[in-house]
Amino acid sequence: MAELRKYPGIHQAHAALTGHRDNPALALVVSVNQDRDPVAVRERLAAEGLPRLRHGNGWLS
Repeated sequence: MAELRKYPGIHQAHAALTGHRDNPALALVVSVNQDRDPVAVRERLAAEGLPRLRHGNGWLS
């Protein structure tokens, strides 16, 4: 989560890993600064942050 909090426009980020080891899920709650476009922040998370979490930790597919 520390990496995601460093993204421009992200005020806070909280995550919870849920589910079973064979079928994990990530619940992610992100607060975006008022001067940022939430769609742009979400697109960057989807394109960069989440793939890095998936491959770096090996717990999401």
